[in-house]
Amino acid sequence: MVEKWLWEINEIWEIEELIFPDEFSVSYNNSTLESLREESDWREPRKISAEVTEENFRQWVVINFMPDGRDERVELDGWFDFWFILVETGGELRIGFFELADVD
Repeated sequence: MVEKWLWEINEIWEIEELIFPDEFSVSYNNSTLESLREESDWREPRKISAEVTEENFRQWVVINFMPDGRDERVELDGWFDFWFILVETGGELRIGFFELADVD
């Protein structure tokens, strides 16, 4: 899935070889599960499984996939953002939902 997304970005930026992200940053925001399920002016409601509940929901997290700023083959600011819902089940942290998005 990640490789497919990278090829699509490469096509847009006219990059002929597959270049993988080599820098990453992780952050989160204070979105609630309820707000993540709602429809907004700019997107459809997310199809989040009923297994993701208020009780096991922990955080809405993003990993930014970025190119090495020293790589002259790449002129873009970032490859993509990997957003996911972090849930806790059975004492373990897991991904309960995810989506890929253009760099913010």
